[in-house]
Amino acid sequence: MAQAKQMSRGLRWFLFVVGVGALIASGIYLGRAIGEPTDVPGLMRALMFVLIGLFCVLMYGENRRLN
Repeated sequence: MAQAKQMSRGLRWFLFVVGVGALIASGIYLGRAIGEPTDVPGLMRALMFVLIGLFCVLMYGENRRLN
């Protein structure tokens, strides 16, 4: 079975840092949006940052080295 090409260590850590930063940003936007119930753009930003953060963190975990 062919081995998949592994991501470089620096790129994996970059994805992890961007993912955690995006999840923190989503929490900040969500906290602001809860204060103002009519803040639809704030809720959309929070959702966008949650999706970006989850994608980056999952890509970090998917590409970790097993050996």
